[in-house]
Amino acid sequence: MLKSKGRNWLLAIVSIFIASTAFAQNLVISGGNTVSGMICLDGTIYTWGANGNQGLGTGLATNPTTSPTKVIFPTNDPYFFGVLGSTSVNMKVLDAGSGAHFVGLDCATGAWCWGNDTYGQIGDGGGTNGGTGGTVTKPTRVLKGQSPGGTGAYASLANYLVGVKSVSGGNDNTYCVMNTGEVMAWGRNDYGQLGNGGSTFSPTPVYVIDGSTMTNLKNAIQVQAGDNSGYALIDPTGTGVGTVYSWGGGSGQYGGSGMLGRSPAGGSNSGTETQNSAYAFPVCAIGGAPLTNIVSISAGDVFCMALDANGNIWTWGNNGWGGLCGIGATSIPFSNPQKVVAGAWATTAGGAGQTYLKAKMISGGQGFAMAVT
Repeated sequence: MLKSKGRNWLLAIVSIFIASTAFAQNLVISGGNTVSGMICLDGTIYTWGANGNQGLGTGLATNPTTSPTKVIFPTNDPYFFGVLGSTSVNMKVLDAGSGAHFVGLDCATGAWCWGNDTYGQIGDGGGTNGGTGGTVTKPTRVLKGQSPGGTGAYASLANYLVGVKSVSGGNDNTYCVMNTGEVMAWGRNDYGQLGNGGSTFSPTPVYVIDGSTMTNLKNAIQVQAGDNSGYALIDPTGTGVGTVYSWGGGSGQYGGSGMLGRSPAGGSNSGTETQNSAYAFPVCAIGGAPLTNIVSISAGDVFCMALDANGNIWTWGNNGWGGLCGIGATSIPFSNPQKVVAGAWATTAGGAGQTYLKAKMISGGQGFAMAVT
């Protein structure tokens, strides 16, 4: 089996109770690959599950940890303890990556990571190629990388990543959307999943680049991590409706599975990718025009979902596991987005006579997908 995405049935249920404008990664509870975590009302985090090398961040060696246990944050943080004089670091977003690491967002727009750091996905300058690597056992602030770092009220965080709006953890890398609408990434990059035009890992944040303009990708309102690919919802008008961009693995380990949602030449887009993309480009519908009118996205392990303003669900990528893309066909990968068919929903009062499924929320997992009608 492929590694689990941090989007399981529990996430889908919890999402129902979040405001309809919230996205899949703006969560207070998250499930990853053999681990889970949640944020309490007081801003503390609890984790449980597999605890190899103490990757849960609890300071305990119990493996597995079978009940929620408090994550221990450092007591010398330069902002919460140094500036605010707080007794704890308050967190508001948590995402369990689909590999073996966590990423969190604090109430002061700072990003934290802990867990597996083999490819620099913690963002603290470590990783296999010249860093500490291994497992980071305590929550650690992500370094600023290419970002400006903290200034003004956050001057004490001059060396760290701040101004973060949302986060998403993948297999071996991590993404975030900045308050500026730019997207940053760190970790593994052998398939171009950092979107910075390179293929070497980065243990600190780098900007995802728009391949059409060769400038930083802008106007992002959501980012999602697949196993070896990244996706961003781009909204230049500020209406909450936009276009999906993708980058990273279109070939390689899962060769020709269509995860990028476009043909290599950007033509008819009726086939599957034969190469990776180290830059971000739009996901395209049949005919080559960008897929538009999208309000939310959710990445599974080797596929992606997009919800449009009319309630239609579009999917592309690997279509194995009995029809992962939900289009009524099995095994055939699709690099051009397809509408999910109504299926059993057509037998209900709300879906009677409908050809395609209508939904208000979506969630992609490891080899399966879900929607709330």
